[in-house]
Order: sequence, then C-alpha cells, then structure tokens
Amino acid sequence: MSYSDVLLLGLVMNVVDSKYFNYSGRIIKEDTFAYLGFTNSKVEFYVKSSSTVTSELDISFETKLNGEVNNARLRVMIDNSYIENVLVLDKQHNSFIIPLPEDELTHKITIIKITEAAMSYAKLNDITVINGTILPYPYQNDSRIRVEFIGDSITCGYGVYGEPDSEYDIKEEDGTVTYAALTADELNLNAQYFSVSGYGMYLKYDGDLEGVIPKIYSYTNYFIDQDALYNFKEFIPDLYVINLGTNDSGHLDELNNQINFKNTYLEFIKNLKNINPNAKILCIIGTLCTNVYPFINEVVQTARAEGITDIYTLELPYHDVEKDGMASGHPSLVSHQKDSKRLCKKIAEIFHIEY
Repeated sequence: MSYSDVLLLGLVMNVVDSKYFNYSGRIIKEDTFAYLGFTNSKVEFYVKSSSTVTSELDISFETKLNGEVNNARLRVMIDNSYIENVLVLDKQHNSFIIPLPEDELTHKITIIKITEAAMSYAKLNDITVINGTILPYPYQNDSRIRVEFIGDSITCGYGVYGEPDSEYDIKEEDGTVTYAALTADELNLNAQYFSVSGYGMYLKYDGDLEGVIPKIYSYTNYFIDQDALYNFKEFIPDLYVINLGTNDSGHLDELNNQINFKNTYLEFIKNLKNINPNAKILCIIGTLCTNVYPFINEVVQTARAEGITDIYTLELPYHDVEKDGMASGHPSLVSHQKDSKRLCKKIAEIFHIEY
C-alpha cells in the first residue's frame, strides 16, 4: 500500500481531511479542527491494526467547561461494538488512548457525541494511530432513507439513565438509545438529529420566547457560532420528524399562546418545505404531554388546506410510569423502545416499506 493511500505509523492526521474522515450531523469545521455538537453527531474512519504489537488510537479533544453536570460525553464504537468506557470531557484539554484489536484486519471506528449541543461541545483536535494505519474512507452511494429528527430533551435522550426523581446531570443523557436513534437503527435510516432540551416551538419550558427551535434552526450550531449559517444542501432529508410542543404545553392554557404556537408551528413547516420541497413531514407528540396533539393536528389540517402535501401526524401515548418506569422526569428506556416501535410502523407506512 502506497504512502498516498495510508497514514504512516504515528502520524497526526488533519481530522477535517474528508479523504479519511466522514462526519455526520451539523459539524462546524475550522482549519484542522471539527466540533461535534448536536446529539449523535459523529465521525467515522477506518484503521488497520497490528498483530505483532499493540495498536492504539490517541484522540484529543478540547471543550468549554460548563460545570461538572454538563461535561460532554462520547461513545466509541469499534466495528459494531461500543467500547466499555464513555469518554467524558472533564477538562478543557482531554486525551484518550483506545486500544485496537490485536490483528491485521481493517476496523471501522465511530466516535459519537451522546450529549446535546446546548450544554457542551467536543472539539476534535487530532487523531493518531500508534502501530497501525488509517485508511482512506470507502465512500459509497447511500441509498437509505434520509431522516432528520427535530426535537427537545426527549430526542436528546435526557434522563434515560436516571432515577425517577434524580436531579439534573448530563451523565443521565444518551442520544443513542432514544426513540429516534432506535428507529434509525431498526429501519436502517440515514439519520441526523437537531434537538435541544427545554426548547419549544413557540415557548421554552419556562415561558422564554427565545428558547425555541425555529430561532436557531438556520445555524450550523448556534451554541458555538452565531454567525455560521447551515448549508441545507449538506443533508437533504426525505423525511422530517418533528417532536416539539412538550415544552410549550405548560403554557397552552392561554388562548394567545395557543394561537401563537399554531402560527409558529405552521411557519416552521412552511420553512422546511421551502428548504426542501420534496420532503415528507411527520409531526409527533405525546409521550410527556396530552394537551398538544389537537393543536398540532389543527396545524397539519391547515397546512393541507393551503396545499402542503406529504405531511402526517402521530400521537404517541402518554408514558406508562407505573409499568415502564420514569427517568429523571422523562421517558424511561422502555418508553423510548415502545415509542420507537410505534414510529417505525408509521414511517414504514409512509414509505410503503415492510416492517
């Protein structure tokens, strides 16, 4: 294998070199650095290890600390299995050594940020393969259904590892085991995620008008760079799954908020259709609230009356706390699994695929 086709032993790579590294999600790239921000944003690459000496990955990250309860957390997958330890960025500069299998085979490495953008970022500085090589990424045409999940803490996976009444700590969050990620795995979807805890469509959970998804949706990552607008051509979904309204729900007893919620939701749908006219849109709600679906259904009916096509709804049942448990006031892993099954069935119905 020639020098141009592999990374020589111990050479530090430019992690934004697309010849070797394939990113998924809304990624801010600067010079030789890449920021993993949003839930389930990830980077993939391939390495060949050695059978005669121990091969290792030396990976360094930088982060902006936001209190211990908000430390960025990442999972690393070698081929189809996660390594045991979660990478916790508890210092401004972090370095991790990850052993590779002792063989001469090619292994796929995936690094996934399992916590959300609003609380932290993981700035990937460099990756070095010790006693091994990094191979060019084998890009292939991806014919899978492309889906973007747009949501709040439920889509972030907040609380999935928590006790029912546990206090807030990001260590209880893991975006890879949410209803959304489980659905993507089950249906083999090409998925991206845009979710922020506490954010709503019109109102944040505390009534703040600024903590809303429509305000930040046009940015690559508003929490890192408020000037960097997202290039929507980077990922063109076949389907948007919107799971918003839970944080608005506590304020929808007021008529004015109801009207503004519905108007904002309709405008957001129109914006998605303007960005991507051929996409389908699925509006879901219900796991943590029971009063929002009628408003969303009304919005969808209005959208259809105005000529918007390929738009659907799905009301999820309120989570069964007594039977399935609860995690830090949020859906348990069991609830996420059940909602995933419901969502899989709906998406299969929309795309006329067997499930």
